[in-house]
Amino acid sequence: MKKIIFILSIISTFFAQKSFATHTAGGELIYDLVPGTTNQYQFTFKFYRACAYWTGTQWSTSSGEPNSFTMCYFNSCSPTTYSLVLNKVVGNITPTPPNPPVPNGTVMGNGCDSIVTLCSYTPPSSAPAGTQPGYEEWWYQGTVTLPTTCNFWKFYVQLCCRNNGIQNIVFGGTPGNSGGANIYVEATLDNSQASVNSNLNSSARFTYNGSPTSIPIPYICVNSPYVHNGGGMDPDGDSLVYETIDPRHQTACTQAVAQNILYNVAAGGPYNILNTGGNPIACGNTYNLNPNNGVFTLTPTTLGQWVISQKISEYRNGVLVGTVMRDMQFVVDNCVPMAANTLLDSLNITGGTALLDTVRTCPGANLNFCFDIFSPNGIYILPLFDNHVADFPGSSITYSNLNDSTLHACMTWVPAIADTGINILSVTVKDSLNCQTAPSTVQLKLWVNKDIRTSNDTTICQGQSTQFQTFGNGSYNWIALPGGSGTNSLSCTNCPNPIATPNVTTTYVVLDTMCNFTDTVTVTIIPAPSLTITPDTTTCINSTLQLGVTVNNPLPTGSYSYNWAPATYLNNTTIPNPTVNNPTNPISYTVTVTSTILACPATASVDVDVLLGFKLANSDTTICDGDDVQINVIGGNPKYTYSWNPATFVSNPASITPIIAPTPSGVYPYTVTASFPGCPDTSDDIAITVEPLPIVNAGVDEEICKGDTVHLLGAVTPPSNLYTYLWTPGADLNVNDVLNPIFDGLTSTTLTLSATTPMGCKGEDIMQVTVRDVDFLIIDGNRTLCPRDTTILSVVGGFNYYWWPKEYIINDQSSTITVQPINTTDYYVAGTDIKGCRDTVHATVVVNPEGIIFTGDDKTIYPGESVMIEANGNCSLNFNWFPPNGLSASNIKNPIAQPSVTTQYIVTAETEGGCKAIDTIVVYVSEETLVELPNAFSPGSGTSINDELKPIIKGIAKMNYFKIYNRWGQEVFSSTDINKGWNGQFNGKPQPMATYVYMLDIVTISGKRVQKKGNVTLIR
Repeated sequence: MKKIIFILSIISTFFAQKSFATHTAGGELIYDLVPGTTNQYQFTFKFYRACAYWTGTQWSTSSGEPNSFTMCYFNSCSPTTYSLVLNKVVGNITPTPPNPPVPNGTVMGNGCDSIVTLCSYTPPSSAPAGTQPGYEEWWYQGTVTLPTTCNFWKFYVQLCCRNNGIQNIVFGGTPGNSGGANIYVEATLDNSQASVNSNLNSSARFTYNGSPTSIPIPYICVNSPYVHNGGGMDPDGDSLVYETIDPRHQTACTQAVAQNILYNVAAGGPYNILNTGGNPIACGNTYNLNPNNGVFTLTPTTLGQWVISQKISEYRNGVLVGTVMRDMQFVVDNCVPMAANTLLDSLNITGGTALLDTVRTCPGANLNFCFDIFSPNGIYILPLFDNHVADFPGSSITYSNLNDSTLHACMTWVPAIADTGINILSVTVKDSLNCQTAPSTVQLKLWVNKDIRTSNDTTICQGQSTQFQTFGNGSYNWIALPGGSGTNSLSCTNCPNPIATPNVTTTYVVLDTMCNFTDTVTVTIIPAPSLTITPDTTTCINSTLQLGVTVNNPLPTGSYSYNWAPATYLNNTTIPNPTVNNPTNPISYTVTVTSTILACPATASVDVDVLLGFKLANSDTTICDGDDVQINVIGGNPKYTYSWNPATFVSNPASITPIIAPTPSGVYPYTVTASFPGCPDTSDDIAITVEPLPIVNAGVDEEICKGDTVHLLGAVTPPSNLYTYLWTPGADLNVNDVLNPIFDGLTSTTLTLSATTPMGCKGEDIMQVTVRDVDFLIIDGNRTLCPRDTTILSVVGGFNYYWWPKEYIINDQSSTITVQPINTTDYYVAGTDIKGCRDTVHATVVVNPEGIIFTGDDKTIYPGESVMIEANGNCSLNFNWFPPNGLSASNIKNPIAQPSVTTQYIVTAETEGGCKAIDTIVVYVSEETLVELPNAFSPGSGTSINDELKPIIKGIAKMNYFKIYNRWGQEVFSSTDINKGWNGQFNGKPQPMATYVYMLDIVTISGKRVQKKGNVTLIR
């Protein structure tokens, strides 16, 4: 199984307004041999500087980056300590190729495109645009010629001070008090090894190619796996070994060993890297460094800032010639995992096939395939790391569609035989815009098919089989080479383990159709001897029989062994021609003949049938005339020839099991004989006695009316008191075991009379009793009438009718009668059919109540008025008013009438029983409007309109005025609204009880003017 590597994005944000003691965050020191010189070196110090820090009152960018650094150096061969000034590079610097040149002091990438760091500010007084730490990369260089050779030179740079709050550093006895500790980086050189030209050496150096996994100051996510591509390169091509070391502190140019300042948080004290279990930061013992390529992985468990120091040791021909180190600062923050998925492009793959998340290919195939990586919570997906170099030798992978929500990747690979099986391609991606999103690793399975292998060659005897065992990729196709038995000798041609049954030596080829792998297996056939054996034969009981077998193609040398089975009745089982003695049952023999040279057996068989004679299973028997006897046999053999004597009444005289049916009554003896050539005849006999049948007469057919009975008259010839009688069915008989029972059934029945002799011989006869139905009359008579109506009743189906009761009936012996009942009455009729059977039916004539309707008193209306007229009574259906003039409707119970002239209305209606009724009403129409006024009124509280005094007008009129005056002649009310009256108040106050004068002036619909004047009394 290939190694699966998980990569974590280096995106994070850090705590806003973080205090920094200085701007120092990390660095590394390298050297390069000046071309054309010996022991002259240019040293480069790469300084990682924090952009700004908070002083407690303001953002500080004072001091800026140093203009120079002092590099201290010494060797172990003398006590002298040297120093060299490294000056700030002016202009561009060139990070690790192929990165392009950039200005010295360029802000370093942090693995998150959207993060705004403290590097974004306008000096000197403006606060930074961001709150997260940001870092610049500054290069300082100087050149020195080493004065001597020594097996150990150390070069180092130290600078005060580290950023404060770094959690895995202890300084001055206080964990996390890193602000007082200096940063320290070093490089070493052995320039004394002439055999390896160690004085002509440039140091190794850590790579930083812009990838988020190689950033020296990365942002990473807590509780998420992280991979750092800390690998390096050496200009001389020397071998490199990587290790993790303690971050260190130094204060001056001295040969003293730098102080280890690693703080083991879990243990509660400062320890070197060995005493922390190899875990430089809090990561739950997950830190792992690959010493061969510098890649390290970890899963941080605690938020904050941490320092990790790495060292590269450089070997030339197995000799250590130098080292370099890098001091790196990590920021650990909370992140949300980014879910990522893949989608294979199964249509454009070449050199293989794709299904779901698996690519299948063959060794040596030029595999090219593409896939997309997408995430539902990703915006701009970027690749961080993949394992194609480590786990897919010679492969290449390209990424496109960067800075989009879908990342497109294409891979090319030519797998080798060693790559067969499952290979896992892992790609870790991140969201370059969402700094709080942790990266995600996706995986694709690349299955390289295995070579096909089948069974070894084998040898079998002719007629035997062998099963192959094949291992491959699940795609098999079998063929047989020419000259063999062909593929028909295989149980299957597309399975891994077919069964082969060739009849000649055959070579089979199995093909893996996916990768065209093949393997062969040859099955060699050793022929078995060809045999001739005694043909199947027949013999008799207690006789002898000679058997024999012959080898048709005997070998020139050697001999054969014989084995007959079973040994029953044989005199010898190991000779070619044994004798069967006195067999008593049929038997089958098999002989196996084996060559003593090739040991492949041949078999042959012979069946020996033994005729054992027979015996009739029937004994002498008695049957009734008309019956037969089926002959059965014990033993027997179809090889016998059979004959019956006499052959009369025998269905097949040459059969051992015929049917014999003798007639008439009497005794009939029979003998049957079995014959076979060379065997004595076998005989047996049987006597059959035939008895006569009684003659039965069940009597003539009978016919009765339902409910009547009939006496049955059966007879038997010859009569005998020993017979047993039975009528069936017997359910409607008083008894069923006598000749003359009584039948009282209600349905027509066919009866069978049987008479049985003591020997069981039975005669029978049938007769029919027909029962006539007495439900034959059909009456048409149920009626509903109104009082004084008549109706006709009728009946059919019979003769000689008689109706009752006779009241209100005309002709009570006719099939049709007329009735006029005065109340509801049941009428009955009796009749007979042509056979005299009688039936009675009845009908009910219902007399409904008489219809009653009344319209009440006549009505009077005035011009413009209407009135409701109503028909009351027990009628509820089919209302009809005439004439319809002036009515709101003419088919309802209570229409609204508004005739223009006096009109008499006639109304008709029906009850629910259909009985009709009629009545009339007159609506009088007055020619003139009526105007009246009461002579007293009581207004009550004076708030109800029902208590108002107003004219009573019947008809249509227009009011000119209506006025009220008190006794002093003061007008207390006046209106022209015909619907408005006086409520007994004046100016909002109730008026006293008194007599008031009214004056009324109206005009009727005809134009007549009516004026009235009078007194009205207000009563309280």
